[in-house]
Amino acid sequence: MPSTMIKIAALSTLALTVAATPVPSKTFAKRAAGCDPTKGHTSGYYGPGDKHEVDSNGAQRYYGMYVPTDYDPNTPLPLIIDYHGHGGNPSTQRDVSQYDTFQPAGFLVAYPAGLGSPSAWEGANYEGNAGADDIQFTLDLITHLEEQYCIDTDRIYASGKSNGAGFVGTLACDARANVFAAFAMSSAALYTDNLSDSARECTPAKGDIPTPVFEVHGSADTTIPYYPADQDYLGGRLPAIPDWLNKWASPDRDNAGAPVSTQELGTTTNHTSYALENGNVVVQGILVDGMSHCWASTKYNADWDKKDSTCIAPFDTTPLFIDFFNKWDVNGPRSS
Repeated sequence: MPSTMIKIAALSTLALTVAATPVPSKTFAKRAAGCDPTKGHTSGYYGPGDKHEVDSNGAQRYYGMYVPTDYDPNTPLPLIIDYHGHGGNPSTQRDVSQYDTFQPAGFLVAYPAGLGSPSAWEGANYEGNAGADDIQFTLDLITHLEEQYCIDTDRIYASGKSNGAGFVGTLACDARANVFAAFAMSSAALYTDNLSDSARECTPAKGDIPTPVFEVHGSADTTIPYYPADQDYLGGRLPAIPDWLNKWASPDRDNAGAPVSTQELGTTTNHTSYALENGNVVVQGILVDGMSHCWASTKYNADWDKKDSTCIAPFDTTPLFIDFFNKWDVNGPRSS
């Protein structure tokens, strides 16, 4: 384990105290949400085959959608956009992250589809359509969803697995993606943020507001290693995950510096917190000893079909991401 990690014998809560009155250094204009009492939606998951499509850059792009049980067309709900891995699709990602299982109420969740066969997201060498602008697709998708659903536009979040998680990292480094409040990644393939590529210098999406970033990884991940060798992998060159987290916590990415605490979530898991903003942990990383290229879970998810016992973890990633998202809106720490 890295020497900066300090083990704490007992598990303490991930939910840290939130300041009563956050004072952001920058305020984003709240866009009008498309709330309309005539636009009701039946709760449940609906895949791309259910006519979920959007025009972007002259092409039809597709997505799946989860509508929670408490959806009310008069009441804005937060939105998570959850990106599948290389070769995946909206339904496989839904079966991996299982937001509807862990949070059946409270969040709308969109599952966009990457391009190509096998499908992929912008940034990796194997991306499905050279020159595709998946960031623009994301923004077009958000605009489309705001027209269809009652969305709290201060609370839009991005999560993903593998290549999809790497694309979430790409969003976090692009000023066009300043509509997002926080970014969460599992087994992230961070090809566009490899720390040594000056042509891809990161410009944090949130500007001078601290950027909430959360990454979960397995120590036995050979697809996207936690400590990659000095070489190109399938999609390009990768950073060491601790170096990447430290970079997000450094002053030039507008967070607050070195790790401030580490907590154990079971004997094989190290949780490192890097940076505080008004009582909130801004940058977090979890390393699961012995886990492979997975979305960590104590319960069955679709990753287990491929990885069996190497995907079983002493905690569930999805509720941790939900708790993390609940601490942030687009202007900074939430007051409630």
